[in-house]
Amino acid sequence: MVFFHGGAYISGGGDLDAYSPVGLAERDLVVINVTYRLGLFGYMSIPEIGPANHGFYDQSAALRWIQDSVADLGGDSNNITLFGESVGANSIFCLMIAEGTQNLFHRPILQSAPLGVRLMDREPMIQRLSKLAYKRLTSSQAPRTSEGVLSLQTELTIAAKSYPSGAMALDHL
Repeated sequence: MVFFHGGAYISGGGDLDAYSPVGLAERDLVVINVTYRLGLFGYMSIPEIGPANHGFYDQSAALRWIQDSVADLGGDSNNITLFGESVGANSIFCLMIAEGTQNLFHRPILQSAPLGVRLMDREPMIQRLSKLAYKRLTSSQAPRTSEGVLSLQTELTIAAKSYPSGAMALDHL
């Protein structure tokens, strides 16, 4: 079983205690929690610069690795089930329809609301964060170090918290 975490594509991680695979692993299942790039590093599309799907590419690469390696962990590459909540479920839906992922898993479990249901503020939040990121990245004070980029990611995360959909993603951390 392969788990994809939620977090509005801006927060979260497969290593959080809330997503511990111990209970499932105790039932003789091979459980892999996938962590992928988020926010500015993963999904922050900035129209003036270009789209960003690095997190999706991480997820696809993880599935290819799992397909190649799960037998070494005691699993069956012909019996891979994906499960995820919130944007983890949305990620799985995207993987279901993406070109090149058809044979990487066999069953999806989407543990969230029906596809297409979104909070009303999501689009304005994305637009605001994209504009803020573009402004910071193209200014004379643009981050030039890893620490500077991480600081920008923190600034974007704090800005997201002012929106209900961003706050929902961040409050469980």
